[in-house]
Amino acid sequence: MKKCLIVIISFLCAGEMFSQKDSYFPQVFFDKKQAEAQLGYGKSTIEGVAFTREKRNVPLTMGMVKAKMGKKHVARPNTVIMLFPVTEYFTEFYNLRRKIESSKKQVLMSKEAFAVRREAYTDDYGRFKFENLKVGKYYIEKPIVQGGMGVGVSWDQLAGNVSKNGALGTISGICTGYYDNLKYCKKVVNGRPIGADALNSREAMLELFKNARKICGDKPLACNILHALTDYSKIVEYALEAGANIIVTGAGLPLELPKLVENYPDVAIVPIVSSGRALKIICKKWKAAGRLPDAVIVEGPKSGGHQGVKADDLFLPEHQLESIVPEVKEERDKWGDFPIIAAGGIWDNDDIQKIMALGADAVQLGTRFIGTYECDASEEFKNILINAKKEDIVIVKSPVGYPGRAVKTNLIKNLTHDNPTIKCYSNCVTPCNLGEEARKVGFCIANCLSDSYNGKVDTGLFFSGENGYRIEKLISVEELINELMTPTKNSILAKVNSENVVENTVNF
Repeated sequence: MKKCLIVIISFLCAGEMFSQKDSYFPQVFFDKKQAEAQLGYGKSTIEGVAFTREKRNVPLTMGMVKAKMGKKHVARPNTVIMLFPVTEYFTEFYNLRRKIESSKKQVLMSKEAFAVRREAYTDDYGRFKFENLKVGKYYIEKPIVQGGMGVGVSWDQLAGNVSKNGALGTISGICTGYYDNLKYCKKVVNGRPIGADALNSREAMLELFKNARKICGDKPLACNILHALTDYSKIVEYALEAGANIIVTGAGLPLELPKLVENYPDVAIVPIVSSGRALKIICKKWKAAGRLPDAVIVEGPKSGGHQGVKADDLFLPEHQLESIVPEVKEERDKWGDFPIIAAGGIWDNDDIQKIMALGADAVQLGTRFIGTYECDASEEFKNILINAKKEDIVIVKSPVGYPGRAVKTNLIKNLTHDNPTIKCYSNCVTPCNLGEEARKVGFCIANCLSDSYNGKVDTGLFFSGENGYRIEKLISVEELINELMTPTKNSILAKVNSENVVENTVNF
């Protein structure tokens, strides 16, 4: 059965919003599950220009008037465009409207049916656009993924509000023991969790998802878990138990992930890669285990935090996002049609459109979300980015073994390499080898990231993408997502050449 959607320019209302007198409803059963499934329109895009006609009352004899449609014109800015699934219920509703609706009769749909829709708004030129992303069995209204940022940068408040506003919120599964002032940490000495079990708290993970759900309800939520974490498999288990819909994993090749989620068939699994070669290895291994990625995140070297290539290779043309997206797409096409999510240096709608033109289906942003009121990061962290200059965003060595990108604060300015005083408290990441690598580079990654979460400017490590200095003020998550989804006036969108967009039906 083909998926069908219909675009309607109007403001239809649910039944409860009208008087029941002279009102008519479809009499067929409304299949909510079917309707929601049809709104999951994968990689397809609907875009066009909306036209409307104004009704004008023409005077007749004896005080009578007749409604007459005026001249067609481009819809005004912010006209609501609604997208409905063409189920049996909606078909009957639509036919009833055409046949019997009049000044004395109104055709309505139920509140439940009316809720299953998508909305877009016209710009100054009447243009509108619907873009949706399908990740496994979950449907993301807007093609925007909020990147997982730890420690404590993207926890319940940020992730919950991102998902609430139609994008995909991501809870960071890193060092959850620090959540809520170490409330759920099993063992603490000098403000530090002792051991990986204390650092990665099951109870904190459950609380993070519970609180995020209070904000976004049953909308999809992801959990980002670094493969390099010492207790990686345990943390995946905690996230599954907490109700994560999507598991995102980078910082290594998560070859065992299909096995870890085998008892959770509805959970989508999404690797982060920086090359087509990495995706090939993952797909080959996962397919042997009966799975393929539900999506793949392609991360370029302009991202914040840990990078996927060595420091000497960061700025080579072949490693830039614009080069690796087509490379990953070519490899993806050999295995299936799961979505490609581009990350690293994405800042505005122009960036989004450019990278989508190269084959990406959606984008992931991290640093831009730090500049929101709802971000879980400390106010000190946010102010550091607001006050940062371009030259303040630098590359640093990390105990993980790969370079990282961060703001040049006192910690970085005063680093002492081969520092024997660095102690390993938490055994956070396997590559660090119980603090050996931390002593080489001069800082403990878990300690310094947690200090940034707690607003300790002198000892905190403040990760940032290359464009972090462009944050000038805080805005709401809703404002940011709306800004990202709004094309600039210079953007070129395809036009729908139609006399009446109401009649345009798109088949998938």
